[in-house]
Formats: sequence, C-alpha cells, structure tokens
Amino acid sequence: MPDEFCELMTLCGPAGYVRERVEAFREAGVTMLNVTPVGPEPARLIETVKSWLQ
Repeated sequence: MPDEFCELMTLCGPAGYVRERVEAFREAGVTMLNVTPVGPEPARLIETVKSWLQ
C-alpha cells in the first residue's frame, strides 16, 4: 500500500495537521468520519475531533 494512500485516508499526526485533514475531508464533501482513537484517553480524542466538525 503506498504511503500517500495511508496519508490521505487517515487522521494521524499532530493536532494541527489532523485538524487540517478534517477540514480537507469536509471540503471534499465527506459527511461522516470513522474515527478509531489510539491513546490513553480515547473519549477525549473523539470529543476533540467532534469539536472541529461543528
């Protein structure tokens, strides 16, 4: 699988980068994200991403 595909299809990296990717998905017409958080506080990560969608 090419690195570019993984980069374009995932939300992984620093918060600022992830927020930019969320906005790019929105601009592309994406209306639903499947988010699987990885880290010690998964609920907090989901809430953070949700706040960027409002």
